[in-house]
Amino acid sequence: MRKKKIIIIVSIILTILIGISLSYFFLKKDNAKEEVKEETQKETILLKENLNYEINSEVKLLSLVSEDNKVKILSEDELIDTSTLGEKEVTIKYEVEEQEETEAFKITIVDTEAPIIECKKELTTIVGTEIDLLKDVKVIDNSKEEIQATIEGEYSFEKEGTYNLKYVATDSSNNKTEEEFVLKVNKKQTTTTNTKPSNNNSSNKNNNSTTNTKPNPSKPSNENSSSSSTIQDKPWEKYGMTEDQYYNKPMWSWARVDFSVEEYGTEENCLNACRAKALEHKSDESGIGVQTNCSTINSTSGRFLGVMLIIKETKVN
Repeated sequence: MRKKKIIIIVSIILTILIGISLSYFFLKKDNAKEEVKEETQKETILLKENLNYEINSEVKLLSLVSEDNKVKILSEDELIDTSTLGEKEVTIKYEVEEQEETEAFKITIVDTEAPIIECKKELTTIVGTEIDLLKDVKVIDNSKEEIQATIEGEYSFEKEGTYNLKYVATDSSNNKTEEEFVLKVNKKQTTTTNTKPSNNNSSNKNNNSTTNTKPNPSKPSNENSSSSSTIQDKPWEKYGMTEDQYYNKPMWSWARVDFSVEEYGTEENCLNACRAKALEHKSDESGIGVQTNCSTINSTSGRFLGVMLIIKETKVN
């Protein structure tokens, strides 16, 4: 009986020891697997956390790799196509334990940049003369889509005043830009009719070889007294031209209006615009220079029409 109890106790102790041994064995095996797993994770490519890039931006493949990456990269540093919005799959080749591996992942192309509006900050006209407020407006966007600016604010070409307006441009991703500008509608200037409009000396000097095909209004007429009243009522007939030519066309046949008073409002504004344009023409390395001159242009009636920019090429010695 006593021998039997001893056998039972020994069996229990052996069972406990076997159980402890097996638990230790499996626990050690699991730890070994975890260590292998950690080593494997450390030997994969490490990418940057933020993989969002603007549309049409210049992104190179290797710029996606984190600075903390430890594995050897095998892929070449090529450009990634970022021309379309949304997710894009990219692959990178790298080396692990002298074996080539490939990692596939996704980047996201986004558009968070608002368009850029290039425009004049001030436009000028006179009452009754409409101008195209969008004529010189240009919209540039990183999406490279064509965007048409719109105008916000109330204005009238028939009423004198200063109007504070906005150009507005919105791209397909709802990025919006606003640029403020001013429209000045000036009162019409009253002009006096001169039978002898001034002749710009600088224009004559630069064009002394050109023949004026229109009659010079400074020359006295030879009409008899019976037709004097008709000439006063319709002075353009005296020079063999139409009423429109008399009031609205340059007096000299070679003249043209590059900066009109309708667009710039005053003679001073026309001259300033002409001088600014003239500054763009300078001598270059080819040895070709230019002479520029801003000449005021009147109609046969003496009405100021605007300013002509004369550009004459000269050989620089």
